[in-house]
Amino acid sequence: SASRQGRVVWNGMGLPTKVSIVGRGNAGGYTLSIPEEDRNLFTKEEIRGRLPVLLGGRAAEMLFFKRITTGASDDLQKASNWAESLVDRFGMGRAVGPRVLISDSNRYVNNRGVEARSSVGETSREAADAEVRLILDEADKLAYNVLAEMRGLVEEMVQVLLEREVLQGAELIQFVEKCEAQVKTSTGAGGLRDQVVQFLMDERVEKSPDLERG
Repeated sequence: SASRQGRVVWNGMGLPTKVSIVGRGNAGGYTLSIPEEDRNLFTKEEIRGRLPVLLGGRAAEMLFFKRITTGASDDLQKASNWAESLVDRFGMGRAVGPRVLISDSNRYVNNRGVEARSSVGETSREAADAEVRLILDEADKLAYNVLAEMRGLVEEMVQVLLEREVLQGAELIQFVEKCEAQVKTSTGAGGLRDQVVQFLMDERVEKSPDLERG
């Protein structure tokens, strides 16, 4: 159902159990999530659902600070890997269809030291690259729109984190449930729920609704 699809954008990486602004390694903060079950099979919708979550930190920087830092670089790398795998490895993209462009058996490193696709025509490579870029752009836009729509809730969470440095357990789940409820009730044409479902189901339209970044 559409309401269930709306939830995937939150738990495509598992339910969040802890959010902290205490630095760990190179990270200025972190979110811990626990998968709902051990598995190694994912649907196209579940993979796409991971992308806005991974790009959420970058989108938050743009929304609140109007600039991007290196803080979200690890999540950006993970999002890029998933998007590339969706198109190149799993045959779930539109550009080249059910065809594997990269596998463990056809990898090679080109003269620039970059892993490249082998035995694939230039046209197919360009089409796949363009689709990966489009998927990531759409995920970035959705992450930004979700945060902008829920800015009040985000600011509430920020205040809690500034006071305690950690948010977890039942209190964190309450925030997640509020976010889910807001998605489900945003049912107007072009509303947040429509945007989430269109992205997860890969329902592209010529003009997708977007909140002005400013």
